[in-house]
Amino acid sequence: DASALSAASRVTMRDAAGARSGTLYENDLEGLVDWIPDPNPVATPPTPSGCATTLYVRKTGGLHCTRIQGCVDQITAAPLAGDACVIVTDAAVYSESVLVRGKDPNGFSIRLMGTPGAARPTVNPPAGSVAGFRLANASVSVADINVVTTNTVSYGIWASSPSVTISSV
Repeated sequence: DASALSAASRVTMRDAAGARSGTLYENDLEGLVDWIPDPNPVATPPTPSGCATTLYVRKTGGLHCTRIQGCVDQITAAPLAGDACVIVTDAAVYSESVLVRGKDPNGFSIRLMGTPGAARPTVNPPAGSVAGFRLANASVSVADINVVTTNTVSYGIWASSPSVTISSV
């Protein structure tokens, strides 16, 4: 919201993700905020079939999230209207323990995946973690993501709910 800036102010933004409009967008009646194109734009891969909601992860930014957990947290807790897909678009190492819980799949799936056909991302859970992925929600799938640990953890993937699918991990 640029409404509190003085007329001599300038704000330059880059690396926008999503629509630059709506109630969460700027209130910039004086034209003080400049959006510049990313010099290294990120192309999102095609959305896999069946994904009603798709969130993209790239560790260096430019998409929806820089952490897998960040995109999982953006999946609504309300009943899903179709599959919710979180796609990791790079082959980076993510030092995190990803927790999926409190979601209502409503007969659909929550799909966590690397980009099909591309180099795989790696989840390396930090010390003190139980697992790289903790799936405490029904109807979750994990595919095309490596789970490698350089720390002592009990599980690569820990699942406590029904209908969990693990493929090419």
